[in-house]
Amino acid sequence: MTDATPVATIGILTYHSPQLLSGLLESILGRRWAHRYEIVVVDNNSADGTAEMVEKRWPEVRLVRNPVNRGVA
Repeated sequence: MTDATPVATIGILTYHSPQLLSGLLESILGRRWAHRYEIVVVDNNSADGTAEMVEKRWPEVRLVRNPVNRGVA
């Protein structure tokens, strides 16, 4: 494992929740953590700018755009 390899993945599923997602990402990214991690946001085809917000404000977050709302598995 290299220094850049994350030891944990934080997965977040979202749909039409920009305010909740914004608060969550600010909370996670605003803290210092002992280990490296990655954040993956899966957007379920939001039509309210949620995915665009993530791309613009947090380019370090990996964004997966589902072409349809697949619901919660």
